[in-house]
This record gives sequence, structure tokens and C-alpha cells, in this order.
Amino acid sequence: MATNLSKSWTLAQIEGLLRILAKQIENEEITSITLADLIHLALCEVVDALGPVATTDYTTFLQITSASALTTDVYDASSLNIDSIVKMEDTDNGLYKESSLKELENYANIPQHAAKVAFARVGEDIYINKGVLTYPTNVDLYYVKLPTKVTADADTLDIRDKHVGLVIKLAKIGVYEASGKAPPEALANVVSANIDKLRRQSLEEFDLISKGGIKS
Repeated sequence: MATNLSKSWTLAQIEGLLRILAKQIENEEITSITLADLIHLALCEVVDALGPVATTDYTTFLQITSASALTTDVYDASSLNIDSIVKMEDTDNGLYKESSLKELENYANIPQHAAKVAFARVGEDIYINKGVLTYPTNVDLYYVKLPTKVTADADTLDIRDKHVGLVIKLAKIGVYEASGKAPPEALANVVSANIDKLRRQSLEEFDLISKGGIKS
């Protein structure tokens, strides 16, 4: 069972609510895979509306082990579901500079930059330039992950419970659209208003956090 942000809402519970709607609009053939996709798309839309306020919920840490003595390593990050990298560092060299792959390739050829520690993210790969002075065994990677897509019935959603209601409303709109039907205007209007309100509140909260008015 996945450890996600929701404490109460499982995939099975929300799928059950969506199936009631699907039956009402005569689309009982809708698959569990489709429903899981609609739920995840709705969740991602709510997280997007939360903006930078959601960053702390999805920031995580990984220690990359690097036993090789190569100046540059390539780390396959395809399993990490990375949205953005916050920082990379090691205890010997400190913070790594985020660079382009071309910059990394040039460091070794420029004497005054040969000792730079830096990284470049290219697709699902992270290129790590470890300099020439100290080859670290471990490099610490801090990153913001994308919300986890749940596929097992018992898994809880990867979003805080206070936002699940909006996720369900958005997923219901998805069920209507997947059934080739327009969602009720009242539902569409409520969802649009709630998303706009969430964006405003999140920006205001982030502004207060940035100014030290409240603690995140």
C-alpha cells in the first residue's frame, strides 16, 4: 500500500463514487483504468492550482551513491517522477551548480572550471560533474516529485484530504467528457470557481510565507 498524502480517501472509494455517476449517465462500460486516469488528471490539476504552496508536500530527498572515480556520472532518474530539482550537494564539495549539458562537457576542458561540481538534467537522466579534487561517494539530491498515480484499490490519493472534494468534482467532469456528454453547467461553474479561489488563496499564502507572516 502506497504511503501518500491522503489519510482517508482511497482509489476504490473515489472510483465507487464515479461509477455511480457513470451508471446515471448510462456509461457502465467505463473501465477502472480510465477512472484511475481521470482521477490522476484531476489531482494534478488541483496540485497545479496550489502552485508553490504544494512544493513542500512533494519535496523529497535521495542519496545517490557514486562509487566510480569518473569525473562525470550519469544517473538514470526515470523512476523518481521528478518535477523539478531543488538542489544537489555533497559534504565535501557543497552545492552543485545547475548547468546545461554543454557547460558540463566544457568544464573538463577549461582549467579554471575543471574543479566545478555541477549537474544537468536531460530528460530522465541527471549528468553529474564531480570535479577533480574530491570524488564523493554520496551525492544528496533534493527534488520536487510529481504526485504519485495510484493504481491499487487500497492506495490513498497523493494529495491532502482537504483538497479531495475538488479532485472528485474534476474527475466527475472527466467522466461526463469520457462518456461523450457535456457536464452540467452548475458543476462546471462550481469547479471553475473553486479552482480560481484555490489559486488566489495559494498565491496569498505563499506571499505570506515568503514575507515571514506565517510558517509553512
